[in-house]
Amino acid sequence: MKILQVINNMSVGGAQKFVLDYIPELLNRNHVVDIILLENIDSPFFKILEKYNVKLYKLYSNTVYNPLLIFKILKLLNNYDIVHVHLFPSLYWVGLAKIFIKKAPVFIYTEHNTENRRRFFCFFKCVDKFVYRQFDKIVTVSDEATVQLVKYLGTEFKMECIYNGINIKTYLSALSSDKRSMFNLDSATVLLLMVAGFRKAKDQNTIIYAMNKLPDNYHLILVGDGERRKISESLIASLNLSQRVHMLGVRNDIPQILKTVDIVIMSSYYEGLSLSSIEGMCVGKPFVASDVHGLHEIVFGAGVLFPRGDSDKLAEEVLKLTSNSKYYNEVAAKCFARAKCFDLGKTVDLYENVYYSLLNRG
Repeated sequence: MKILQVINNMSVGGAQKFVLDYIPELLNRNHVVDIILLENIDSPFFKILEKYNVKLYKLYSNTVYNPLLIFKILKLLNNYDIVHVHLFPSLYWVGLAKIFIKKAPVFIYTEHNTENRRRFFCFFKCVDKFVYRQFDKIVTVSDEATVQLVKYLGTEFKMECIYNGINIKTYLSALSSDKRSMFNLDSATVLLLMVAGFRKAKDQNTIIYAMNKLPDNYHLILVGDGERRKISESLIASLNLSQRVHMLGVRNDIPQILKTVDIVIMSSYYEGLSLSSIEGMCVGKPFVASDVHGLHEIVFGAGVLFPRGDSDKLAEEVLKLTSNSKYYNEVAAKCFARAKCFDLGKTVDLYENVYYSLLNRG
């Protein structure tokens, strides 16, 4: 098959990480895969993507919201069997481009989130219904994402839930990095970690508040960047935690860092399906997460959930894990078992089934 992936950019985010891992799996199965990017954002993900054996269409404009991108996209669509789209506004520009094609390829959209700002406005609901209708199949990444999209759009749309996956072998084979010596930390230090962009959906500040309730030998590593990073940095300074909270920015050695720490945490306001969470669960460490949509269905029955925004409960759960080695090991083992359910190979199998079923429907 000739498959065209369309996404806004290759910034460090969950949808981008999925595309980055997904493309080589498709290439290994002898598919031709190319990608359209609408925005010029330099990142470690972009540098990795450039090394792949794919044709990279950089349809950069003054803004990713420029409707003239429709016509740039239109020129490329007929060259492919499958057009697979991720994120808004790529959703709009590809969906609107399709109405100008007489014999269109198969169009698929992956809904990576459980909510977005458009859903609060009646105008966008009408436009969204029109645009989503242009796609032959809408794939959601979690059960809750399906529930929320059906609630928003209605039941007329062809949807299927396919959980995102990760290449578990990458994390199993990773060696621990030497982060403790980097920060002059001894073996008695308990290292906590959150890997996530500093964006609206994420809640690094609850972990920072929890750090203020934990003993001094507990340190936190925050990996990621984004528009809300300065807010968190100000909070760290105001709580006098600068010596115990370490900001690493964007990294390309996440598996090694995950192997190094003692507990992995994901504190969020909402999620679609968090790949970072699955990664955090497959390295033999306990995983602790906010009890919100997109995390609950991954973590419940395996890792530890705490009420969203409750720094007291988070600190309590961290202390419980580190004070009871039997409990710590039980949670870690359950997390690893759960992560194996999200192997990327299974995800690719399901997407291939969708592709072939739509191509062969007539």
